Amino acid sequence: MKSKVAVVLLSIVLVIIFGISASFFILNSPLSSVSPDTGQEKLFSIARGASVRAIADDLAAESLVRSADFVYYYARIKNMTFQAGTFSLSPAYSAIENLRILSEGKQVLIRITIPEGLTLGKTAVHLENAGVVTADEFIQAASNPELLANLDIAGKTAEGFLFPDTYFFPYNETADSVVIRMVETFFRSCPGSKMFPKIRRNCMRR
Repeated sequence: MKSKVAVVLLSIVLVIIFGISASFFILNSPLSSVSPDTGQEKLFSIARGASVRAIADDLAAESLVRSADFVYYYARIKNMTFQAGTFSLSPAYSAIENLRILSEGKQVLIRITIPEGLTLGKTAVHLENAGVVTADEFIQAASNPELLANLDIAGKTAEGFLFPDTYFFPYNETADSVVIRMVETFFRSCPGSKMFPKIRRNCMRR
């Protein structure tokens, strides 16, 4: 009788020990989230040309994954590829979920609406306030003779060719790319405006 009680007690103790060990492993596994209850989303950027090892190290440094080594080897085994950009990740997500977001290339974009009638300077300030580029960088790009020549603009600046519209820009976008995007949108929206300035003025009032 005593032996049966001892066996039962031993079984209970073993089950408790196993449960505690399993819980500890799950909570501290490289697969588990860093902060499952309180982790909030945060922006994570991948630099152009960054290696998988560098990305894994950055994820660990930002406390978004538990193990940089696990992330590195998992990404290599799965043949994951990553593109430069800024992404929304969270320590509440598992390492695999964060990697999936990165590999799918779902970047966080800055939404900005450029109103009609803004001068070059006011457009630059509007872009800076939205976090797209600094005002100085934008004005410099919009006044770059080489860039203007490539865009077929004869004036000293791109003012008058920066189409008012709603744009979605990635984080860390260059000022040159912003100017090109706005000017190309202008020419698509205002065909014939290069030869007829009146068409350009009317188009900008739409």
